[in-house]
Amino acid sequence: MIDRSWKLLDLLGEASGFFASRELENGRLQAELLLSAALGIRRLDLYLQFDKLLTPAEVEVFRGFVRRRLEGEPVQYITGEAAFRLLELAVTESVLIPRPETEILVEAALSFLSERAEPRALDPGCGSGAIGISIACEHEPARVTATDIDPHALRVAHSNA
Repeated sequence: MIDRSWKLLDLLGEASGFFASRELENGRLQAELLLSAALGIRRLDLYLQFDKLLTPAEVEVFRGFVRRRLEGEPVQYITGEAAFRLLELAVTESVLIPRPETEILVEAALSFLSERAEPRALDPGCGSGAIGISIACEHEPARVTATDIDPHALRVAHSNA
């Protein structure tokens, strides 16, 4: 990516191709997530503002995100966000990134708790709080206790609650 004036959609296309040439899975999606985070806008706004001319500072922030991704850092740690079920969670390197497979555990817990008169759940090693917060949000009668031995993880979970 040489220095020049960049329109939003052009930079997105360039980054998508760059990721594809390095065989990164879902390169377009990764580029969208990184660019929207770099600009502080929603992914949809990338397309609503497609012809916006970016400032050199905006381009530099995005390039930094791209470098970090190429060094193997997960998109979620770069953006500080991870989607999980109905939630958009804050994540840091103090917590694991919630995995799609974990949603099956939440579904099983919700099914189990729906049959209880006084539903209670314990989320030990809660990390980001993805499991406990999902249960609490999706089954309001449930009382959920989330714990972790890492104070940094507890701060992340608390910010997500």
